[in-house]
Amino acid sequence: MSAPRAAPVVVLAALLASCSLWSADDAPQPAAIIVAPGQRFTIELEANRSTGFQWEIGKDLDDDVLTLVDTRYEEKPGAAVGAVGTEVWTFDAVAPGWAKIDFVYRRPWEENIAPARLAFYSVDVR
Repeated sequence: MSAPRAAPVVVLAALLASCSLWSADDAPQPAAIIVAPGQRFTIELEANRSTGFQWEIGKDLDDDVLTLVDTRYEEKPGAAVGAVGTEVWTFDAVAPGWAKIDFVYRRPWEENIAPARLAFYSVDVR
């Protein structure tokens, strides 16, 4: 049984995830996502798992502010083999504060190769 959510789900899409929303620097940035404590939200990133690439969190999350709940890959019904899909990342806002989510798009076995794409999200929990 899952715990009840305190607020409705917020869905955000980054169809052009190769373009970062904010800089790679760790200083607080203008919030791209503003949520309340206890609120669940999702980020959707375009991906193509048939190429071996997938999105990963590049730096540890600030668990005092938010936690990762789930991640899944979705293909469009009837899509051709090798078609682009969507990775859906679900987070819970834990407590007031600012956090940054750094995503890297890479093949997991290619550890010493630069990511193909990056995406950065600033989250303000208030």
